[in-house]
Amino acid sequence: MRFTAGLSAVCLALGAASPAMPPRALPPIRANDNRVAAGVLRQGSLSLSLVVAAGDWRPLGADQAGTPMLVFGEAGKPLQDPGPLLRVPRGTAVTVRVHNAAGHTVVVHGLASHRTSGDDSLVIAAGASASAHFVADVAGTWYYWGSMHGEGFEARVLDDAHLNGALIVDPPGAAPGRDRVFVVERHS
Repeated sequence: MRFTAGLSAVCLALGAASPAMPPRALPPIRANDNRVAAGVLRQGSLSLSLVVAAGDWRPLGADQAGTPMLVFGEAGKPLQDPGPLLRVPRGTAVTVRVHNAAGHTVVVHGLASHRTSGDDSLVIAAGASASAHFVADVAGTWYYWGSMHGEGFEARVLDDAHLNGALIVDPPGAAPGRDRVFVVERHS
């Protein structure tokens, strides 16, 4: 799951609306430039609440047609594509609560320590929440992602293809730079 240190690339893609997406007015999805870490980092612990929800993505501008898709957002803030940036020093205890407002089961991957071989999946029913607790034990550039059909990362298309976010674990003592993290989103 590791990308080249600190660099991934953003791919904007439009897809057809899925029948699983609700035909109601959706909140706008904002582009995330991944310059500000999400959550609250205090005394070696990060606490973060995420939401998975449908939003209206308009990458060509607010006056252009949009497309509905599922994305992550930080609870109480606008939905983002890619999802909120998790950035912590190695050794940080991380607690991420994920609420599923998508209307169907979503499986979230990647919110786990990287030196363990344990399962990194949260299966979250519609309207439910689940939490991941782990230690950011390996410095590097990682990602978290979700799917609603149980398919693998590369097989996701259309409505859940943008359920992605970056997880950056900095070496101890390193001051996070003013760099930008790009996230690759594959879309067929």
